[in-house]
Amino acid sequence: MALDGLRKRLNNSSISKQDDYFPSTYIVLQFANNVHIEAVQWIIFKIESERKDGGAELLIRKQPEIPGDKSLIFHVSATNQKLLELAEEQSIRKKDLKGSLRDFTVVEQSEFGGVSDILSTAEK
Repeated sequence: MALDGLRKRLNNSSISKQDDYFPSTYIVLQFANNVHIEAVQWIIFKIESERKDGGAELLIRKQPEIPGDKSLIFHVSATNQKLLELAEEQSIRKKDLKGSLRDFTVVEQSEFGGVSDILSTAEK
């Protein structure tokens, strides 16, 4: 089956390395057994690729297989820097250190507090 070949390639790729740090999962993608390989590859490409190539520049990791379950499961996340860039693009309004509510910008991120404190879990 072609899906088994994809599983083997994914198990040997950088997507599945479990020993590297991976931030919190924000989205879980589960593909059915009969998914077309090309569809999975296209989605992974779009998630990981740079914007100039039409991608989202996000992180993706394959979940280890569960015995008896033949579906493919992927976890999608982002670096703190990417989340801050997205917050700026979405014109997220945050209180700065002086207490003023204003649009967040990456250039002025130090005026909003520490990197890990700027965005709430819901905003991420």
